[in-house]
Amino acid sequence: MKGKDLQILIDYTNIVIGYNLTNIMDKYIQPKTSSDIGIIFTIPSSVFDKLNTLKDGKQKVNFVNSDEFIESIKEYCFIVYDKDRKICEIILHDNLNLKLFLPTIYLNFSSDVTLWVKSNDATILINEGFDDPHLCKSGPISENEKNTENGLCFLKQNINNKKVERGVVEDKLKYLKENLNKPTCKMNFKFSKDCVKYLSNICHVEPSLNYDGSLTQKEFAGCFKVEKILKEEKKIVYLLGLENSTIISGDEEGVEIIKGIYNFHSHPKEAYEKYKVKFGFPSTNDFIGFLSISIKYGAIFHIVVSLEGCYLISMSDYWSKNKSKLNRKVFSFIAKEYDYCGNSESIEWYMDKINSKKYQGYKLFDLQFIKWNEMKNTLSFSFSKTEENCFSDQDEYVNYLNVYKNIKYW
Repeated sequence: MKGKDLQILIDYTNIVIGYNLTNIMDKYIQPKTSSDIGIIFTIPSSVFDKLNTLKDGKQKVNFVNSDEFIESIKEYCFIVYDKDRKICEIILHDNLNLKLFLPTIYLNFSSDVTLWVKSNDATILINEGFDDPHLCKSGPISENEKNTENGLCFLKQNINNKKVERGVVEDKLKYLKENLNKPTCKMNFKFSKDCVKYLSNICHVEPSLNYDGSLTQKEFAGCFKVEKILKEEKKIVYLLGLENSTIISGDEEGVEIIKGIYNFHSHPKEAYEKYKVKFGFPSTNDFIGFLSISIKYGAIFHIVVSLEGCYLISMSDYWSKNKSKLNRKVFSFIAKEYDYCGNSESIEWYMDKINSKKYQGYKLFDLQFIKWNEMKNTLSFSFSKTEENCFSDQDEYVNYLNVYKNIKYW
């Protein structure tokens, strides 16, 4: 052990503040927080050994506050810990020293703790297994008044040797930078072959048994997930596939919309025959349902799967940024103004009607129609930012809400 530097974790809240260690407090000013604070020091092994020879707790405390101990400190970092939410902030003095302090953190906190760190040196963080890059001004459980500008922040589960795919995290960073300083997020995406095949067949699914013994087709609903991040002509493109575990069936004319940032439901062939319609336009309930989960759960688009193709519903740029201004009156407006089911006009006519509708002077929804032979193409749409961030992956969005908002939707 001789000649090596060692790390020591000290309970700043109960030891440094509790015993009024003014020399430590004057030099290492605590982060502003109501949570528990720790500080990790790098000290020579000789100083560590001397500390361990002291039997009495008071002697150890006095030694930690002594000039000898303080002058021996080579590096340090603060940690802030919320034991109820199981979040640990790592507040670095020097970005290059993250690797130095991680073993002590791994050792002293359980594997279900989420680590948070702010650093513009992405290479070091990716090497250490950090993921979910996003912008933030301060930590989720501390307030750093000096850092008023957005910086690059990362998350990681507290597991040693946990690796991430470098290319995937770098693509997330590129997507983050692509949308930097833009008013809204733009996302390029395409559906996987298996996903397109499933969606193209879902309106033709075999009838199933009802309680009265009759057989009818049902509506289906589910969510999409990001399967892979692609690069096409220097653009980031998200490949969406089915989240099979979310798929449910409803009844002949309705199904619950599944919570998720991308979701879908189907209009079965029998419904066309029953109502003698040519097109399966989204109903007023489809628009109301999407708006509800967009407000409550952050859904960014909803696909209505029909015989003629897929209708993609998303919020307009204005209302995606101003959803907090909406109240229940908007649902009455939709019920009155968006009812075109049973109309036999063209799809182009319907699209023009929907996309020209305004609520309080602003377009409410953006509606796209995607023909079946276009479902293999790269598509795009816009959606609102979450505190300057563009979350196109549900896991990233859920992790962000959990860490910063203490919200768990899924």
